[in-house]
Amino acid sequence: NINPKDSRYERGTTGGQVNFSAKYRERKRYDMRKLGQAFLLVCAMSASAEAREFVIGGGYTDFSNDDSQNSGLISLEYHHDPFFERGRFALHWTGGVTVDFQGDTHVGLGLAGTYDLSERWFLEGSVMPGAYFEGETRNKMGGNFQFRSLLGIGYELNSGDKLSLAIAHISNASTNDYNPGMNMVQMRWLHPF
Repeated sequence: NINPKDSRYERGTTGGQVNFSAKYRERKRYDMRKLGQAFLLVCAMSASAEAREFVIGGGYTDFSNDDSQNSGLISLEYHHDPFFERGRFALHWTGGVTVDFQGDTHVGLGLAGTYDLSERWFLEGSVMPGAYFEGETRNKMGGNFQFRSLLGIGYELNSGDKLSLAIAHISNASTNDYNPGMNMVQMRWLHPF
């Protein structure tokens, strides 16, 4: 169902055809340029340190605000070599970009940790403060400064690559009066360098 008052759409002149408005298409192109620039920034910052893992994730968003638009998502991350290791635990710097199919984008830098449960099974977690830009006006999050936290469980394959299932949350941690938050579930592929 299409809301006729939604500024993303305009009615065509024949047969009630619905098209995305030019303004909405231009905003989407701008959002994709922002995503590309953010990813290049994360890559450039990663190049200054030896990257340990490149991570690609895919999943789905669930905004806490009922008026928001949920959708699929893609995430990209770099995990650097650990700067702290003790027993089964390792801590390292990370940077990443998460974008959903509505154009909502989070870019952050922070800390990630892994804990080996056994030779192959592991837990992963991270906290990334960063910037959030809504692509869909209904997906406002109470400001641009947002934290992304993640917790997952994974398995290392014979190749050294890893797969994990993770849940993540983005919110401003009540640094703003309005803090609806967004939850995510992701399947992630971690590729070591």
